[in-house]
Amino acid sequence: SSDLDLKNNADNAYLTTMLLTYPRNLRIKKTMERTSPSTSMQCEDRAMVASMRPSISCKIGHPVFKNPLARFAIIWQLEESAFPEPNATFEINITCINEVAVPVIHSVTLPRSEE
Repeated sequence: SSDLDLKNNADNAYLTTMLLTYPRNLRIKKTMERTSPSTSMQCEDRAMVASMRPSISCKIGHPVFKNPLARFAIIWQLEESAFPEPNATFEINITCINEVAVPVIHSVTLPRSEE
């Protein structure tokens, strides 16, 4: 599983959206909110195009993300026994429509372990 912590350091964030891109041989089995009070997270898989990696788009606290911190967990399901590529790359892009908002983009690349 993966834990995601999203901090809201300034004013309320309007229409906050997270796009998570992940390796082809992983599937998202479940998403869970871990914040109290809870921040709603509504996710949907994006249509997969052969040339693109799979992704999921999540609305965080729509229409207004008010909490200073939202915590989520993603439970993964492995589709194959090994990653087909030498590295597993995950990319997160978080945006909102506030006037002075700057998108948050984070990428993590994990090397494949040798068996």
